[in-house]
Amino acid sequence: MHNDDTANPSGSSGLAGVIQRNIQALLHRRQEEAQTKSYQYRFADAITHFTGSMLFVYIHLVLFATWIIVNLPAVPLPKFDPLT
Repeated sequence: MHNDDTANPSGSSGLAGVIQRNIQALLHRRQEEAQTKSYQYRFADAITHFTGSMLFVYIHLVLFATWIIVNLPAVPLPKFDPLT
């Protein structure tokens, strides 16, 4: 078996080397695309990242639970969303 290190400078051979090169190429492409994104796309990505997080879920749990509890008939707080 012939191992030609000039054709594959990373020292990896066979399928593993091809996969490693592809991964590096994809990472490089992602970095380039991220750097050329417009402000609108970066802003949309930030919103999507936040709304897809568990922090977003926890915030909504607290807000809706508070809303429900405050508006229960037995709770002596002013109702801001009373049943009509």
